[in-house]
Amino acid sequence: MNRVILFIYLLISTNILAQNKMEYLTRGLHAVPDGKGNVLISWRLLGTEDSTVNFNLYFGDVLQSNIQKLLISKGTNHLLPVNKGRTYNFTVKAVKDRKEEKNGESITVGPSVKNYLSIPLKTPTGYSANDASV
Repeated sequence: MNRVILFIYLLISTNILAQNKMEYLTRGLHAVPDGKGNVLISWRLLGTEDSTVNFNLYFGDVLQSNIQKLLISKGTNHLLPVNKGRTYNFTVKAVKDRKEEKNGESITVGPSVKNYLSIPLKTPTGYSANDASV
């Protein structure tokens, strides 16, 4: 009996029976203009996916509604040429076993689109330049 308990303890303590804890993460899609007429699209490969997963990248000018599709088979990013001053929508969907996932992740990039969170800061009372306190 003691040997069975010891064996089970060893299995659990060496993570053979223990299940890894996973966070719930989204694809984490980001689009960053490079200032030279290109946009870098980048997204996350999830921990539940292997490196053989492919991605369909849908993109198009919002005003012209001309959606184009690219199959990305290596990596999780792509550099696309765009027209400056235009607004573009990008959507990424994983393709596993030749089946595209239903819901992808989308992002819009353009001159009037703010893809960041602006947090207004207030100068604390008694603050002076070069004050390194937190």
